[in-house]
Amino acid sequence: GMGNFLSPYGELYYTNKKQENGKIAANAWFDIFDRGPVQKAKSGNGNYGLRLNGSLHQKRITLLSEVDYQQSFWHFYGNPNVADISKNDLRQSFNRFNLSAGFITTENKKSTFSGQAKFQFMSDRLDADETILNFQLAHLYQLKDNNTIETKFEQFIINREDVAIDAKARNLTSLQSIYTFSLFPELTISAGAGIALENDTIDNKEFHFYPKASATYQLSKQVRIKGYLDGNMKPVTLNSLSLENPWLAPNISIAHTNEALVLGAQIESTIAKKVDAQAGFSVSSIKNLYFFNQSQSQQEKFVAQFDKGATERTN
Repeated sequence: GMGNFLSPYGELYYTNKKQENGKIAANAWFDIFDRGPVQKAKSGNGNYGLRLNGSLHQKRITLLSEVDYQQSFWHFYGNPNVADISKNDLRQSFNRFNLSAGFITTENKKSTFSGQAKFQFMSDRLDADETILNFQLAHLYQLKDNNTIETKFEQFIINREDVAIDAKARNLTSLQSIYTFSLFPELTISAGAGIALENDTIDNKEFHFYPKASATYQLSKQVRIKGYLDGNMKPVTLNSLSLENPWLAPNISIAHTNEALVLGAQIESTIAKKVDAQAGFSVSSIKNLYFFNQSQSQQEKFVAQFDKGATERTN
């Protein structure tokens, strides 16, 4: 299709015929705004890419894989002198490549394993690049009376190079285990804990502990209420920040977000067949929460800044 601001758009999907032993799918797209709201082409942007994924189903295991490549471009049109700057000098672009492979065991329903290995690479026009290795492993064990023990492990190894930053590994390791049981048919309780180890230098604390608990009560066939206590370390990378804000300046600071404590409650209701509704609230205490601020030296670019104290958030 074609929209205003000379914006061509197209998307293509392909999936092979349904087969018992697996599938192959592809997705290609382009979404271009050749002109934007400021100085026409000097504020244009766009993205395009190709994604392939497949699965192979065997008696004991299911194998999963995905690969995609994306490109995007933007222009730093926030400079007050944008009319006097060439379009090429305002341009920022990104290349992103993702490759993943995973598995799910299917033979023993009492004890199920799943895992994934993922490689990500991104580079931009300002000579920054980042590689991310991510490994995940999970185990779900079914006990009697539908009680379960679920354990998850995840490892991130992140390397970034920038104009004035040499490559140095940022590591994030997390592990959690949760036991779920029912005191009686209407009440389900989960209790457990998680830990995280990281080597960011924004604070002097490398080890983090997170208690985890939840309770769900079935008020009726249609209505459930739930309360929960949670917390975790959320990985933050140059790749994730640039997806939120493509106008980042070079050499910005980066640190993971520590959701030290999350308390919440919600009510869920089944209104009709295949129609659910929910409402709730949560209160969080977050450390190292980032926000974007305009660069003092380059008005068209942004830097990431971090609140080193505890930020209280209510949703």
